[in-house]
Amino acid sequence: MTRLLQKTAHRFLLLVSSCSEGLRSLAKLSLIYRFVILLPLMCIVTVQFCCSACFSQSVQNFQDSQGFVVVADQKDDAQPASGQVFTVAEALRLAEKSSPQLRDAIWAVSVARGKLLQSRLYPNPTLSISGEELGDPEGPGIWTAPFVSQELVNPGKRNLEQAITHCELERSRCLVAAEWRKLVAAIRRAYCEVLLAEKRAQTYQELLAVAEASLKQSRALLESRQGTRLEVVQFELQVERLRAQQEAAERQIPFQREKLAAAIGSPVPPHVSLEDVFSLPLPEYDWNLLLQQVLASHPEVSAAQWEVQRARYLSERMRREKWPNVTVGAGYTRQNETHGDDWTLGISVPLPLWDRNQGNILAADAQVSQALERVRQVQEELRDQLATAFREYSAARKRVQRYEQDILPRVREAVELAMQGYTGGVMEYLRVLEAQRSEIETRLDYLGSLGDAWQAAAQISGIAGEKAWPGTRHNSLAAQAETSVKR
Repeated sequence: MTRLLQKTAHRFLLLVSSCSEGLRSLAKLSLIYRFVILLPLMCIVTVQFCCSACFSQSVQNFQDSQGFVVVADQKDDAQPASGQVFTVAEALRLAEKSSPQLRDAIWAVSVARGKLLQSRLYPNPTLSISGEELGDPEGPGIWTAPFVSQELVNPGKRNLEQAITHCELERSRCLVAAEWRKLVAAIRRAYCEVLLAEKRAQTYQELLAVAEASLKQSRALLESRQGTRLEVVQFELQVERLRAQQEAAERQIPFQREKLAAAIGSPVPPHVSLEDVFSLPLPEYDWNLLLQQVLASHPEVSAAQWEVQRARYLSERMRREKWPNVTVGAGYTRQNETHGDDWTLGISVPLPLWDRNQGNILAADAQVSQALERVRQVQEELRDQLATAFREYSAARKRVQRYEQDILPRVREAVELAMQGYTGGVMEYLRVLEAQRSEIETRLDYLGSLGDAWQAAAQISGIAGEKAWPGTRHNSLAAQAETSVKR
């Protein structure tokens, strides 16, 4: 046991003495040799410092150029005060700051930007220290310290890698724009639903006032012995039915506002009034111009096209992968047995004998075809969405025009004639009730058709990317097309 401890202590002392001798030898080297040995360490520190600085500056430039990333962290949720008008534009501005769907898409852009910055960085060198023959009883062994190696990446590979990440960045930006269009359509539709619920409650209130006036008239006729109790009871039932429907319509308004708040991503003030969009003329759309613009410039189509470009770059990148990278290295070696100072040089390269990346090349080529089909799929989906919204809008707009031009004026005239005849004792009360019920059904049907038309118009505006909606200029898409042609 004592002999084993003595051997261990002896070897430890030899190791310490060899390291000390190596340091003394290194100190005796000329200034040029010491500079050559310390140069790799200096390069490592310099490269790391520069990369960190470039990364921080690039992130700051990206945040300055993309204002929406900074907006995503802001907590300024200014809302209109009670009594003010809460417009569609204000709802969109509020959603731009607080919508979680939009924030998620925006942070995806930051993720892609980080990947692009990472693809521009060169691989770090490797610093190693190795010892050989450390247990040799004749000497403390051979030390190689430091040994610095660097992987030399094919420039074509790095350029393709940067092109791939650039396509991912552009695709993520297109997806932000696409998410914004979906959000715009959802908010505008929810806004119209709230307005429709309020208009329905207001319509029931107006009809209730008319029914109460008829009830008052029937009671006056009963007192003058020109009417009957049955007539009064019938009018009372009409009033109570309308009052129940009016109360039910009032109870729906807060929940419709909650749906609007969910679409925006922020609470809507309960006592603000909404912009009367329904009082504006319905917009006019040209189907051919609308379809052409959507298929050519919709962000989802642009995102699919960037995915095609990315797949092509990836296919070329997989073909370059079969040409391996070269790794070179150099270092200082201390021969403690012979007390010699040597240099170590190395170069290594993988031999592509069996694995020449055939499977990844095949998969990348398939992804190109898949991405091309995805472009067509996105275009057909947009065509279907636009056709559905346009069909609903055209049908509802036609119904609204028929109600406004023909049906509503005649219904009002029928109610007035029935009331005049009933007051003069010429017409029975059943005719008045029938005319009032017809007016109730007609006005509610008209209001429903008007709400359907504006909701479909909101969907079309979101798909087409209309900014000024609703507006006094109807054919905004035609105006945008004319502007682009002039430019």
